[in-house]
Amino acid sequence: MAQRCVATNGRLSWHLHQRSNQKSLIEEGAASEHIISHNVYPERPTIDARSWKMIVSYYVERAPQRLPPLQKIAVAPSSIFTAVRPQFTLRPPSSTFAHINDETGDVTLGDAVSGTVYSLSPQLGEVRRDSTGETPVWVTWQSDGRMVAIMGSFSPTDAPSGRVVFIPLDRSKPLRTIIGALQRPIHHSVADLDSDGDMDLVVCEFGKWTGGLSMWRNNGATYDRIELRSGPGATRTEIRDWNNDGRPDILALFAQGNEELVVFLNMGTGTFEEQNILRFPPSWGSSFFTVDDVDSEFLPMHGAYGAISCDFDLDGDIDIAAISFFPDYSEVPVRGFMLFENTGNRTYRANTFPEVGSGRWIVMDSGDIDRNGDRDLILGSLAFEVPGKDNFVQGWVKNAMPFVILENRTK
Repeated sequence: MAQRCVATNGRLSWHLHQRSNQKSLIEEGAASEHIISHNVYPERPTIDARSWKMIVSYYVERAPQRLPPLQKIAVAPSSIFTAVRPQFTLRPPSSTFAHINDETGDVTLGDAVSGTVYSLSPQLGEVRRDSTGETPVWVTWQSDGRMVAIMGSFSPTDAPSGRVVFIPLDRSKPLRTIIGALQRPIHHSVADLDSDGDMDLVVCEFGKWTGGLSMWRNNGATYDRIELRSGPGATRTEIRDWNNDGRPDILALFAQGNEELVVFLNMGTGTFEEQNILRFPPSWGSSFFTVDDVDSEFLPMHGAYGAISCDFDLDGDIDIAAISFFPDYSEVPVRGFMLFENTGNRTYRANTFPEVGSGRWIVMDSGDIDRNGDRDLILGSLAFEVPGKDNFVQGWVKNAMPFVILENRTK
């Protein structure tokens, strides 16, 4: 039998449930095998009722009556960026990937509702569309085509319905699956990790209760999995030589409870040594990381979801552009995007653009879309519900604006 704790008005009541209730928690279908094999819902309690009550009491007794107010900062109109609305529209806007090609200025957009990868010109006209059938969330480029991570299910699940596909540049050739049966893959990196001359993949399977991070070794016609870590929450990787030994290492972010930044040091021939770099509280909801030398430890932004560090104003120091998918919608202007402009001595000036409320920004990229020597931004919007704010969602759907370009006016 399994035990369940139910909290009502600060008091706990314990109930015993038959094993059938334990089974009722397990997702049906292909996901069940993963959940059962990982013992997500144990058949027997892992701690006794007395210990559990002591843990709950510890937190309840020390919890504040209310959370402290969030630090608020003044936000001014941006003097660096001007918003450019595209003629290209999608209703509802459901962007899950956005990219600017530095060399050509071309834009790539992934759309969840249509399950499509759109290719746009620097003038933002549609050049090509490739149907992936389901949500495309990450794209990398090869000489003869693109690799695309397909999440499989936008909603949380452990079902292995995701995949990585290859879209050939030659339109007469069909899309093909490279790696299948993945648990909500949301990111992949490409590099020759075993020094054999071909490109391997590192795939983040976010999953729900299960998932993992794996290297997929390229054997020519197929890929073999080398599991680096099992468990949910693999979010993003960067590949670089972290310890300067000449081999590419894997820097990875994990969320979903066990939140940390980890480096997998490449020991050669497909073996890695795992080392923790940073660990975060499980309530933080880590969603993104990038690596740069920035002289600041904390910048307040409610619901921050992604950030890009770059010298946007070309004054010799690093600025930070950031998006929030969970801003405080009672603030005016809403802090869905902020540019933290570096003013020196570890201080920043926050600014945004007047049309910031025209989308719910979930993805962002920087690149020189007009190829004039400064960095522009693209923000992708996903019209997701905001509790108690139906008018926001209705406005985003009506506007049908899947992204906005922030044109840098420095040059």
